[in-house]
Amino acid sequence: MSLRFARLLGCRGRLVVVAMDHGGYAGPISGLTSIGGVLERILGEDFDAVILCPGAAVKYASLIGRFRKQLILRVDGARTALGRGVTKRISSVRDALRIGADAVIAMGYVGCEEERDSLSQLASIATECREWCVPLIAEMLPMEGGRICTDPDKIGLAARIGAEIGADLIKTYYTGSLNTFRRVVEGCFAPIIIAGGPKIESARSLLEMVKSAINAGAIGVAFGRNVWQYREPTKMIRAIARIVYEDADVEVALKELT
Repeated sequence: MSLRFARLLGCRGRLVVVAMDHGGYAGPISGLTSIGGVLERILGEDFDAVILCPGAAVKYASLIGRFRKQLILRVDGARTALGRGVTKRISSVRDALRIGADAVIAMGYVGCEEERDSLSQLASIATECREWCVPLIAEMLPMEGGRICTDPDKIGLAARIGAEIGADLIKTYYTGSLNTFRRVVEGCFAPIIIAGGPKIESARSLLEMVKSAINAGAIGVAFGRNVWQYREPTKMIRAIARIVYEDADVEVALKELT
């Protein structure tokens, strides 16, 4: 384990990450119209890291540093919600270090026509990360019919592929049940954090998903819309943190939302 990866995990060995890279493909999405405003609102809370695209990372570097949060830089993109296809490189690992990133994140698409291009690009990023001792988070997404697939076997395959390519940490979707997700975790030698995806309307359902994933062996979460599209993002961070860091029950975590 590299020093940077040890710092990312911290003494707790668990991760709560707020993903804020959505503007790179969706533009001024609801809840994230002002990245600076969201950062100022949430950075005082107890969580580990934020995910940003390069432009936002440069713009708000001093703010992130002031609150001693880890910066995970998105190094792929070059596609929007209006376009199609897999992501392409938008930044190098060396540039990520110049910006001050603690880790980088990139997509790995499995099961689509451009799978080979996506995975070879991820492998190239992994090689750069090893050269510079920078942790790589692979966001592994199995695709089916142009949509993200949450079939447990395909999630498990995608997660393992990301680890085999060289990622230090896998970000992927929860499979819907503790038993099926435990198989995903057991079949992947890299630690796993779960993605949130589109906003889940029920806070209880969201926290139950977090609890189940942690019980299955995940080491944390990387949530975006389910944090900053919630009516009170700071309270949602506290609720999630209670489960991830303290193994609190859902009922205990829900009290943070009142």
